[in-house]
Amino acid sequence: MSTQRQRLCSLVLAVSIAAAAAPSAVARPVEQLLGSDAAKDASSPPVQVVRATPESSFDWGDAEIGAGAALAAGLAGAGGALAVRRRRQTRLARMA
Repeated sequence: MSTQRQRLCSLVLAVSIAAAAAPSAVARPVEQLLGSDAAKDASSPPVQVVRATPESSFDWGDAEIGAGAALAAGLAGAGGALAVRRRRQTRLARMA
């Protein structure tokens, strides 16, 4: 792997880790950042409260969708890993 590509991969990894680790509790409404004048001008719509009744049964349809998505993601990852591996082996064979 070239030095430039290695640096790029390291940078992408660092940015990904920083984005995943950033707490969402730091986020604040824009009115707090702009000051009290913006807070006075901002009008918010009335809040509507919706109450959901809990269901007592397990939803198998949702479970099937989630399992299918996980299986598809796993197969896509495995296929990508095999493609990269085969490409590296071919490139190494040409060099030898």
